[in-house]
Amino acid sequence: MLRQVTIVGIWVLLAGFLGLLAWGVFRASASDSTVTGALRVNWEGRVLPLRARPAPELRVALLTGGAPGSEIQLAELRGRPVVVNFWASWCQPCRDEAAVLEHFAAEYGPRGVAFVGVNVWDNEQQARAFLEEFGISYPNGTDTRGSAAVEYGLTGLPETFFIDRQGRIVSKFVGPLTDRALRTAVESLLA
Repeated sequence: MLRQVTIVGIWVLLAGFLGLLAWGVFRASASDSTVTGALRVNWEGRVLPLRARPAPELRVALLTGGAPGSEIQLAELRGRPVVVNFWASWCQPCRDEAAVLEHFAAEYGPRGVAFVGVNVWDNEQQARAFLEEFGISYPNGTDTRGSAAVEYGLTGLPETFFIDRQGRIVSKFVGPLTDRALRTAVESLLA
């Protein structure tokens, strides 16, 4: 009798554990993003409503778009609309939006819109390979200290911040940018 109770108890515990495991797998697959520790990969794009606020100073060591060892500072771009995109080479949604960003940087750069890419949570060699693979020509730097990611309140990748001529963040896009979403955001910066 004691043996039967023990076997039934083990089966109940096993069934409970498997049920919790299935629930966790279902929740992870049903969400629109993947979370690994504190890092989120944003698979679906959406505009996050926010109140305009001053953009934190951004200072990153350039990977492209400048002399070796040079930096780009957001303060240097004051007076121009700025699109700041946070990305990493291992992030698939970042790869999905790379061509869109390059196309719009080429289209809107002559109209005064500055595009800046900020590589985070990556290694430099892979970041440079990513930029070369996608033919990215606008300035891209790396946030080696992680301070820009913290100051901008990054919750995952990719995330894009739209900064007006007065240096205020006026909108934020979480996830991979589409042609339509990027055009809407950039045109509103120019309006």
